[in-house]
Amino acid sequence: GDHDGQGELRKKELVKAAVSLGLTPDSVIIVDDPNLPDDPRKAWNIALVAKTVEAVVTAGDVDTVFTFDKQGVSGHPNHIAAYMGVKHMAVTSQRLKFHPVNVYVLESVGLVRKYSSIIDTVFSLGSVLAAGDSLMFVADVQAYSMGVQAMALHESQMMWFRKLYLAFSRYMFINTYSKIN
Repeated sequence: GDHDGQGELRKKELVKAAVSLGLTPDSVIIVDDPNLPDDPRKAWNIALVAKTVEAVVTAGDVDTVFTFDKQGVSGHPNHIAAYMGVKHMAVTSQRLKFHPVNVYVLESVGLVRKYSSIIDTVFSLGSVLAAGDSLMFVADVQAYSMGVQAMALHESQMMWFRKLYLAFSRYMFINTYSKIN
């Protein structure tokens, strides 16, 4: 996205972060569409999101998509639109009838749980066990460190509140997903 006119810098930061996590630069797909701006004040067209994600899914060997849930973790309109677009794609795509794709959504949690760090494992484990088609990923110290290093490579977005996020957010340690299809 080109939020605050930093589009080119943010693209470079994204590729650097991906490489730090073991991906190759050519495996990073950046969608640079003026109709999908990186702007929390602009709503994305759900059908366009669905079409964009479907193109990536059908072009590659993709059998699973992970996205935000309907609350977008932080209420960010672009995150919510990503969820709605992927859900729309999963329900309406004719091409995916012959190429089924699993869709998992990241569980949004309340503020106290969001910033309870690794302690949230207890609550997360309970919700995953209660649900049938759920996944839970827990980072060990090495994976947490890799995540911190990757986030730090997004220098243009590293505001004071993101530093607190790195230290206290359960999403740096624990991610729970529900299957929606």
